[in-house]
Parts: sequence; structure tokens; C-alpha cells
Amino acid sequence: MRKAFTEGTDEVSEASDLIEEFPPGLGDESVELAAAKREAAEHYDRFLRTRAELENVLRRQERERLDLSRYAAEALARDLLTSVDDLERAIEHASAGGGAQDTALFSGVDLVRKNLLAALEKHGVVRVPALGEPFDPSRHEAVAMVDVENAAPNTVVAEHRPGYMIGDRLLRPAMVVVSRPKANADTD
Repeated sequence: MRKAFTEGTDEVSEASDLIEEFPPGLGDESVELAAAKREAAEHYDRFLRTRAELENVLRRQERERLDLSRYAAEALARDLLTSVDDLERAIEHASAGGGAQDTALFSGVDLVRKNLLAALEKHGVVRVPALGEPFDPSRHEAVAMVDVENAAPNTVVAEHRPGYMIGDRLLRPAMVVVSRPKANADTD
């Protein structure tokens, strides 16, 4: 593996650098061996870096694939939640009517709501607990604050719209009413 030092100045300076590293009296074979070892070390280092980069790419791709499969139903679930809300309002309105209800229709609507919720739950969509829980801005959206005698401050006292999560992601925050901290009323 002898290099020809005819035209390129880079090759000549490279050879002179190698010669300066070794004491005088060593043969050309030692210089070539040292150059080959340095080149092998550089190639091995490049190989290790490329291998680590490939492993990182594969891990990232696997994580993205898992996230895609885990959250694939997110858009569909978000669209279906509006229908679930409508069914819950219909059931609430029918039960609050107080008059003669068509129990078959009421039962049918309730059954459809339960089936929709079961299908969503099967795909990882779960309801966010809200009523009676401490207010959590990462899961709840406060629409009002009220004074309540028997509730601790910053506690959810009413829920206008339920919130849902899919896996560990918030799909939709719960719209809630939160109890206000009691003001110290010092009237003189």
C-alpha cells in the first residue's frame, strides 16, 4: 500500500507528518503501518457513529409507528364525541320533561349512547373525571367560578361538557364550573 508522491502536495505533506511522528531510523513499513492503523481507526469510528445513528432512526421510527397506531382513532373519536354529547342532552331533556315519556324511544337513545361510549372505550377513549375533583387546567376548562359553601376551593362543582382522553393524550378538556376560594370578609 505505497502511495505515489508525484503530483499532490497533500499526499507529500501527509507522508512528512507521519515521518515526523516516528523517530528517525524506522523504515517505510512502520510509517505505512501507522498510517494504515490510523485510517482503520477512522473508518471504525465512522462505522460506530453510522451504526448509532441508524439505531436512533430505527427507534424513532418505531416510536412514531406506535404513536400512529395508538392515536389513529383520535380524529374519528373527536367527531363522534359531538354525537355522544347530543345523545346525552336528549336523554337529559327527556328525563327532565316530567311528562309521559316514550320509554322505548328513551331506552333506544340511551342504548345508542352506551354503545358509542363502549366503542370509543374499546379504542382507548376514556372520560376525564371532573365532578368533585380538584381543578386541573391540563384536563379541565373552567367556564365559571362560583361560591359554594360545602366545597373546597378550586374544586369542580359542575360539569357542562365531559372531557375525554385517548391513551395519555387529552382529546377534549372537560368544561367545568369551579368553586371560588372563600374571601376573608373582615367588615368593621
